[in-house]
Amino acid sequence: AGLTVGIIGMGAIGQRAATTYAALGCPVVHWSRTRRDDASTPWVELEDLLRTADVVIVVIALGETTRGLLGPEQLALMKPGALLVNGARGQVVDESALAAALSSGQLGGAAVDVFAVEPLPQESPLRDVPGLLLSPHMAGSTVEASMRIVGQSKDNLVRVMDGLPPVDVVNGLAGAPARRS
Repeated sequence: AGLTVGIIGMGAIGQRAATTYAALGCPVVHWSRTRRDDASTPWVELEDLLRTADVVIVVIALGETTRGLLGPEQLALMKPGALLVNGARGQVVDESALAAALSSGQLGGAAVDVFAVEPLPQESPLRDVPGLLLSPHMAGSTVEASMRIVGQSKDNLVRVMDGLPPVDVVNGLAGAPARRS
């Protein structure tokens, strides 16, 4: 408690992280591409988040405006000794810049579950960096997560059969939903 947590991206994962860290007594701020006044935490400029957060959690969607969002200049803004967690996509954080920031001691540590190229190549600069926890894009792979996915899939199948759109569609419907007879 007491550490300031900065969350980059306030989708479902960012909101859940904000709730969890706030419950632990941590001050929480966030930045997202679009300002959300309905969020449970204050929106701040990205540079301010990087300068003030003790822990930065990256859970923003990958897009043209977020590719390379955290490069050498942005990582240099982070508090000395700060921690970075990337659970977004590998291309959001410049891997070479992250390796340099950790090797120089600018960052106190990082945890990365995603990489620009997966599986992580043997020659990646991330492999031999001190203070870096690497996991093979499966931090969310738990029995509970699998059961939730099964339940959501079942619920969406019933919705489509009832002529309703599924919940949480990422790429839109390819066609009109079927109707149950």
